Amino acid sequence: MTKMIPITPERFNALRWRRPTDMKYAAPTAAAALVAAELPQAMHAFPLVFLPQGDGFMPAALLGLRPQENLFVSSEGRWLAGYVPAALRAHPFAFVQASDGQRVLCIDEDSGLIAQGAEGEAFFAPDGQPAKALMDVLEALRLMDGGRPLLEKSCAELKAQGLIQTWDLHWRSAEGEQKVNGIFKIDEAAMQKVSDEDFLKLRHSGALPLAYCQLLSMHKAETLARLAQSRVPAAAKPSSQDDLAFLSKEGVLRFN
Repeated sequence: MTKMIPITPERFNALRWRRPTDMKYAAPTAAAALVAAELPQAMHAFPLVFLPQGDGFMPAALLGLRPQENLFVSSEGRWLAGYVPAALRAHPFAFVQASDGQRVLCIDEDSGLIAQGAEGEAFFAPDGQPAKALMDVLEALRLMDGGRPLLEKSCAELKAQGLIQTWDLHWRSAEGEQKVNGIFKIDEAAMQKVSDEDFLKLRHSGALPLAYCQLLSMHKAETLARLAQSRVPAAAKPSSQDDLAFLSKEGVLRFN
């Protein structure tokens, strides 16, 4: 459960917060939102996708093949990739949009990381101002939030040119063929046919790096398939002759 509540002096002046000791909190996160600055790193670790947001799209790292499944978190809470998306590193904090449109710093009340006594980091200094550790969190989230307008502009241009399409990502499990629903990718064929004029629009909107990062990351879907296979109990796994049945005949996760 996640219950985000605003951080106010009245409520948190006498409380403290602890940093997570493992990544179990991310286990139900099947996709993590990304900001522009982390795309080059994220593309080497995860398949990048576009997820619907309002009337448009935003990029995300695909972390699982099923809802509320993160294949990059081990049963012991270890992170199994070489990069952690910034949205997950910010836990248990996040910006939440208030009714007046303002972005408010909140904390997950159900995270188990809010403490009393002397343990952990203070929320507020004795003078009532935010403590340094909390200010560091706030600044990191501001940097992340500051990249959203550029990404929204980039995604809007990609959508306007018809370059975002459904990604039919299929995989095989003990229950038969499965499909990951609700994810989108760049239409590579359409991308190669854009006019010089439209290409300049993509460049000026900042959409080109986003599009190329997404396309180049798609082979990382194989990593998801391998991680999913590693979680199948030994008795339920296919024989060694066809233990890659969840892959296509070409040895890659089948996606059209």
